[in-house]
Amino acid sequence: RKAHLLDVRDAAEWQGLTSSPYGIDFSPRKGRILNSIWIEWYNFMEKDESNIIKVKSKENIQDIMSVKNINLDDEIIIYCFKGARASNTLMSLREAGYYNVKNYFASWNEWSRDFELPIDDKIIEISTFQDFGPPTRL
Repeated sequence: RKAHLLDVRDAAEWQGLTSSPYGIDFSPRKGRILNSIWIEWYNFMEKDESNIIKVKSKENIQDIMSVKNINLDDEIIIYCFKGARASNTLMSLREAGYYNVKNYFASWNEWSRDFELPIDDKIIEISTFQDFGPPTRL
């Protein structure tokens, strides 16, 4: 069993172009926690035929996770900026059968403000939309 740190922030945050959804320099640092895996939270959601937003199917979520080599029994710690998007993802993952999932509640807002904690602050260019298509904008 492996442990994974899952970053579910928006693309510009992951890339290191902005520090938060509240503004480019809202937090003192931009980037991501070292060795984290990125899956934008939108990827776990979809609109149904009535245009109602819902969680993707168990199978679809498991497919997304398998592309990133995350297994059902792995430990997963999810973070975003302050915990809201991570809590949405936690619910989606649990519905898909991932039960060893935790929300890093203070998330990037806390981590980025402690200069003793390491980050990857390189700007990342995203040439493709992850490995499973563009995110669904809700």
